[in-house]
Amino acid sequence: RNEIYYVQTPQIFRYKYLKKALDTAYKENYYGTDESMLVNKIGVKVNIVDGSVFNFKVTSKEDIELFERIISKR
Repeated sequence: RNEIYYVQTPQIFRYKYLKKALDTAYKENYYGTDESMLVNKIGVKVNIVDGSVFNFKVTSKEDIELFERIISKR
């Protein structure tokens, strides 16, 4: 479990690796959880960078309320 990460977007890849990963997944009928898993599956090392708890998707009324509370404190 020490190798499980909370993933945020955007995820960034070199085009050639992402294209190869998606093509390979399609040909093998393989569904990963995200693009990182697909790129890693073709043998490309995926680097992890620190994110922020403030990088969250705003999709609900509660998310908007949280966003408003965060920006009001700045």
